Amino acid sequence: METALSPRGDRALQDEPRPGRKGNISTELLRQIVDQATRPPQGRVRWTCRAMAREFGVSKATVQRVWSQNEIKPHLTRVFKLSSDPDFEAKFWDVIGLYLKSSRASSGALL
Repeated sequence: METALSPRGDRALQDEPRPGRKGNISTELLRQIVDQATRPPQGRVRWTCRAMAREFGVSKATVQRVWSQNEIKPHLTRVFKLSSDPDFEAKFWDVIGLYLKSSRASSGALL
């Protein structure tokens, strides 16, 4: 289906060959880097680009590129951490109670 706006038709949606060097990282190594990015070695909180590059025998730029392409951000953790305060549970329910009371009051419910 060729039109005046797209003389190449459906082929316009496909990438054409681009200049530059082809990547030389195997798909298996790429998979390992992606899999291990969220599993730091024992004794560490998270991977750094340099540490992972040394571990897998690739450059720091390669690790950065893989992380960027896969939106991996080991320095940004999303972890729920429970308090070690012995009175945490009582304080937790006090705060929840405040929210429940304010929502009931704003909805017009009787307390």
